[in-house]
Amino acid sequence: MSTAIDLLNKITKKKRSQVEVLDYLLKHDPKLHYRVKSCASFLLLREWIESGETKILNANFCKRHQICPSCAVRRGARMAEAALDRILYLMALDSNLKALHVTLTLPNTKSLEEGLMDLKTAWSLMIAHRRKALSKSGRHQKIEWCKVQGGIRSVEVTNKGKGWHPHMHCLVLVEEYLDLKKLSKEFQSFGGGKIVWANKIGSTEQELVPALLEVLKYPTKFSELSPKQRLEFYNVSRKTRLTDSFGILRGIKLGDIDQDDMEGFTGAYRDWIARWYHRKQGYSLYPADTWGDSQD
Repeated sequence: MSTAIDLLNKITKKKRSQVEVLDYLLKHDPKLHYRVKSCASFLLLREWIESGETKILNANFCKRHQICPSCAVRRGARMAEAALDRILYLMALDSNLKALHVTLTLPNTKSLEEGLMDLKTAWSLMIAHRRKALSKSGRHQKIEWCKVQGGIRSVEVTNKGKGWHPHMHCLVLVEEYLDLKKLSKEFQSFGGGKIVWANKIGSTEQELVPALLEVLKYPTKFSELSPKQRLEFYNVSRKTRLTDSFGILRGIKLGDIDQDDMEGFTGAYRDWIARWYHRKQGYSLYPADTWGDSQD
């Protein structure tokens, strides 16, 4: 359960972590500075009186998840919600389906743009080979990735002082476990790195949710990058798709991060308005005029 205070505390922590990068953006990209500074400065919250559960009814998130941790967290959570419903449905239909968390990597590189392009190319070639190998023509030999029936993937980039390290997290559904040694060799043949690892995931909601959040969390570890690196990552990563679904999970859509899903919540509620004040680096909470019984 998330109360109003819990929710505001989480967003407050993310917004306070932006001070250094906001100072940098003010000098190097004033327009982006304003968008990020204004992110989540207004929140309309709905609190169900009996349970205390609180959801975001409306907000003004900046939707610059490549540089804003508040939006990255919101985006990842909304994608995880959408993916979870589809995965549970498919696993209920086919009891043989198993979930894996697979990570595909590249060697470190000085050029972030080249690294992301190399990762994209290796991924595209492997996906294309899989598609052709599973076609009726039979002209392409099957590879380990042919065992993957579908999944959702997200690109993450880190930089710990030894160059940019692009890699891809995938939550995939299989009926037969992957041979990681074969997959590593095959991914290398498509231009990827030799390090590939996978974790088995259970089939319950309690086991799938943490795995989905791990796969879909941040596109980068913001705290590990300098403001200059964060701006570089933002500018370069905007040119590529960082998150996508494929196979039997194709078509998963991101919900609006300005609103939470209200389905299933009923009973008396009260609405609150939270406003962010930059000088005190915190929210103030005010009662809104709307009171009543939800009809959803």
